[in-house]
Amino acid sequence: MTTSLFRSPVFWGGLAAVAVGTGAYFHAKRGRLLGRSNPKPVLIKKNPAKTPTVTETRTEGGVTMRRYELASMSIDERLNLIQARVWDGVNDPRIRKLALQITRSCGRDDGACEAQRVFDYVKANVRYTGDIGPVLNPKTGKVEAIDLYQKPWVTLEYGGGDCDDHVGVIASLLTVIGHTVRLRVSASSRFGDWEHIYPVTLLPKHAPKLARAVDTTLPWNAKLGSEARYGKARDYTVEAPA
Repeated sequence: MTTSLFRSPVFWGGLAAVAVGTGAYFHAKRGRLLGRSNPKPVLIKKNPAKTPTVTETRTEGGVTMRRYELASMSIDERLNLIQARVWDGVNDPRIRKLALQITRSCGRDDGACEAQRVFDYVKANVRYTGDIGPVLNPKTGKVEAIDLYQKPWVTLEYGGGDCDDHVGVIASLLTVIGHTVRLRVSASSRFGDWEHIYPVTLLPKHAPKLARAVDTTLPWNAKLGSEARYGKARDYTVEAPA
């Protein structure tokens, strides 16, 4: 959703969060399900953006927060931060252990079953909730909202997060068990601002032909593979941070 307020991104590290400032941010789409009638996303194989400069770092109660405060932040810069959170999850042995536990009933190399088990688990255990709403920043005198990017294990521990937090959990859970995952950003209209992000996994697992949406933030009783209507979309590959 686009807002006239600055939305400052924040990253939670350690036990973990990231914040960045800009006028656009992601939220769960409430459009009608259309699936195959959506246009084909543009594929970006490597994110050209560099990680934004940290403007503040502080640690409280075992949680480190790094703040990135900018007048604007491009979609590529935001994806760079989200990709870094996925990388955090891929390198967290707790994520690997959980992924194996969730998918233990699936047959060998049954990627569709694994995607379904991960979808069901995140849907049941991670509530969709918004980030920090507009609040007066005493340092700048501006009313700002804050976009949080949590490490995947923090999202699981807290039991909630918005669409980019769901992406971190799902993408890391699937990646550590061999899935090829892309991060899809979308806008409801062809010329609109980017509004939503969710992961897609490529199936079959070892000979990918189909991109299957794994969006656990949709407000309906949506199933694996469901997507909201969009006018444009981009698929970003999961890359290690530069």
